[in-house]
Amino acid sequence: MESFRILRPESTSLKGPLPTSCANRVRLAPGCGVGAAGATRILQLGASVSYHLRRDSDSLIPLRRFQLEVWFPMSQADAVRIAERARLVLPLKTARLADVYYYSSLSLCVLDAVFSIGVRYESTEAVVKRYCQFCNLARIRSDRSLLPPKASQEPVSTLVRRIEQNGPRHFATNVVCNSQRTSSRGGILKAEAAALFAKILVAHGVEYLQDLPRYEEGRGLEAALRTVHGQGSGISIGYFWMLAGTDKLVKPDRMVLGFLTETLQRRVEVAEAQRLLSAANDILIGEFPHLTPRLLDYEVWQFQRKEVKPNRDNVLTDRRMRSDDGAVRPSALRLEGYQKAHQPSMVSPSIEGNSKREQAVIGMTSIGQALERAGRELQARHGSNPIPTRELTELAASYAGCSRSSVLPADFAYDRVNRGGVSRAYPMFIGEGLGYWRFVGLGYPYTGPIFWKPVGEAEREVGFSREGRTVFSYDPRKPD
Repeated sequence: MESFRILRPESTSLKGPLPTSCANRVRLAPGCGVGAAGATRILQLGASVSYHLRRDSDSLIPLRRFQLEVWFPMSQADAVRIAERARLVLPLKTARLADVYYYSSLSLCVLDAVFSIGVRYESTEAVVKRYCQFCNLARIRSDRSLLPPKASQEPVSTLVRRIEQNGPRHFATNVVCNSQRTSSRGGILKAEAAALFAKILVAHGVEYLQDLPRYEEGRGLEAALRTVHGQGSGISIGYFWMLAGTDKLVKPDRMVLGFLTETLQRRVEVAEAQRLLSAANDILIGEFPHLTPRLLDYEVWQFQRKEVKPNRDNVLTDRRMRSDDGAVRPSALRLEGYQKAHQPSMVSPSIEGNSKREQAVIGMTSIGQALERAGRELQARHGSNPIPTRELTELAASYAGCSRSSVLPADFAYDRVNRGGVSRAYPMFIGEGLGYWRFVGLGYPYTGPIFWKPVGEAEREVGFSREGRTVFSYDPRKPD
């Protein structure tokens, strides 16, 4: 079990209905004067620090200022964190599925699902477009609200015939111009895998979009599809159902697992992703009624795709970053994200007309830029209150595309100094007690002591700053 505590009225994690499993786990700090064993809903009233707890269908009980603690099972606590980050960094109000979720024929869903294993999506998109051009097929249906009539769709058996007519190698080379294999070790051509996938669908009576059973009712079909080389994990099979219209599934590929790993700061298994995103969707759906697990998955994928861009010069190649089924290797993700975040900005600093602040920001590493942006946004949100470290590092990490552990606000603080050249190069925060920071921006005339905490020792004062001018009695950045 893990606790989640509301300390300030701006906390929004628990707005809306409580999950059923938590309804009897609400308790109040001593001194409230109200029991809460039957609480089923928590409402936050504007900017006030008073809350209402609904104990039954007839009465709302007003409470004076108090501390509220809610106990969740671990999975629900994880879901809250994911929902909070999604609300913070994803455009959920305007979220909309891409065209690929509205293919005109089920055969295109087969090609997309099979060719998307362990590669950048641009190559998969090109495969489907080339196939449509070769066969003179419409790629996307005109009416997104309805399935196209069977008469206008290409039967799945036609895809099988096209691949087998001259063989998978000819199809791969001359039709879709893609000779990728399902695995780098002993894999078969994806064109051959697509034919095997399609044959199984035909054997189960599935030719058109309308023929595909609900995922929950198609366990036998799913088990058969898992026998196709490269489909053992089931990731692409679930994705196939998503492309065909199923809203309740997610595709736990390297992008989605990367987002979840960074959010929860622990390894996230493929089997967890469906449950975690579905639970997060349940929390968010009250605020975003159009949201579904499939749509949330897509927005997560879009966000992560922009944040973690492949770099051919990086020592971590795209192949080494993931296993054959497309799942991320968490150690590779953390290292790649760290390297990306610590690269200096590629923007030229010699831009005339920039303010001193803008010029300073341009010269920072991407982590510094992310902290400056996150600090400015969060301080505006918190007003006169300081920013919790976790909230600051989580948002900055999402902007920098790295793990939260790579973000160290103390390196960008006026009243702290650490070993290393980056420390105090671009100060913008002042520490306020353990675990809190106040964003004051670059160029602030700070007056006060400067502290250093050696490893394994107590924090000690090593300098003093008066209106930005600093004198050190000992500077840990300099070699002894």
